[in-house]
Amino acid sequence: RAGLPKERVALSFLLLDTAAEAETGGGFRVVSGPLDLPGRCFGHYACGEKGLIVVRCPRGGQTLESGGWLPGSRLRPAGKDAHTGAPMVDLTAGDS
Repeated sequence: RAGLPKERVALSFLLLDTAAEAETGGGFRVVSGPLDLPGRCFGHYACGEKGLIVVRCPRGGQTLESGGWLPGSRLRPAGKDAHTGAPMVDLTAGDS
């Protein structure tokens, strides 16, 4: 049991175009709304070629759109998510 709040949990299936990934040099698709995370931050689940990740964002920072694309160049490794075991990354500044 992950112990994550479940008020807005939904499963989404996306049809992705591999050409878009090739053009951007790889990245991740946001697949959730905002999630409360410890440490005065929130996050989003995202999926890519390497699987599920948790994207961590500072409170008051940018909220990501579910279905939006995150280039790998905007993500910095930040360990593992304690609840899911998925890799956690920090979102860096840049265009969304």
